[in-house]
Amino acid sequence: MIKKIPNSKVQKLSQNNLLRSKKMTKEYQKVSQEQRLSFIKKIMLEIQLQGYSLNKNDYPYDIFCKKNNFEHYTLFYSSNYINFKDIQIITAEEFNYYFSNPQNKQSIKEIKHIHFFRYKKPYDN
Repeated sequence: MIKKIPNSKVQKLSQNNLLRSKKMTKEYQKVSQEQRLSFIKKIMLEIQLQGYSLNKNDYPYDIFCKKNNFEHYTLFYSSNYINFKDIQIITAEEFNYYFSNPQNKQSIKEIKHIHFFRYKKPYDN
C-alpha cells in the first residue's frame, strides 16, 4: 500500500504502478546469498548505531520512478529504536510518498523497512 506522507502536497499513487523492468529484476535476482547477507549485516550495524538506515535503493521500481521522475529510497529500522512518528520526522522534509510491502512479499524479511519516493531534484543524477 502506498500512503501519502502527512502534509505532503503530492497526490496519492496507485500500487499497480510499482514496476521494475525485466532488466532490473534480472539484476536483482543475480544478487548472491553472500552479497545479501553482507548487505543485511551492514544495515543491522547502522541500525544499532543510529536506529535506522536510509539508503538509495539499488534495485528501484525503475519503470515507476522513470515515469514519475522519482527516486527510490529504503528506510530500514528497528522498532526497538524508533517508532512511526520518528520515521515521519526523519523523512517528512525529503520524501513525498512511502510504500510498505506485506511481509510475505518482502525480499528482506529480517529487517523492518519502508520504501520512500521523492521527486528527483535538478542536480541529482
